[in-house]
Amino acid sequence: MARHIVYPMDHPMMGDPTRLRGHARCALARASASIESLRHQAISGEGPMLRQQRALMHEVVRELDLRFGDLQARYVELGSEACTDPGAAWQRFFDRYDRFLEALRLRRCEIATTQAHCGVDDGAAMIHLGASAGPLSNVG
Repeated sequence: MARHIVYPMDHPMMGDPTRLRGHARCALARASASIESLRHQAISGEGPMLRQQRALMHEVVRELDLRFGDLQARYVELGSEACTDPGAAWQRFFDRYDRFLEALRLRRCEIATTQAHCGVDDGAAMIHLGASAGPLSNVG
């Protein structure tokens, strides 16, 4: 799992729904940018993408889209008027986000390994480093 700061339930931030929602909104934006970067690479086929690699990219995007949908549901829950415990809702969101980041990391490694075995040079895309999506591991 990614290593992030997890605040204790009695931390002042846990009682501020606006602040929690702002952090969650930033996390969603970064997750979305990561998926779009992979989707763009799958569609544009930068470099000599083989059919197998293109299929892998589409599979990765589908998996991350499902995880993103779950993140969006937790985000809606966080902002819901029925949410009586913002701290617990944040922890649920954060758990899903942490799982998303781990899946993203593993899949990027898988893509990079596949490309290396097939002699594909991803050049400026650097998807295995996550350079196109920004510092995802710093969200918290």
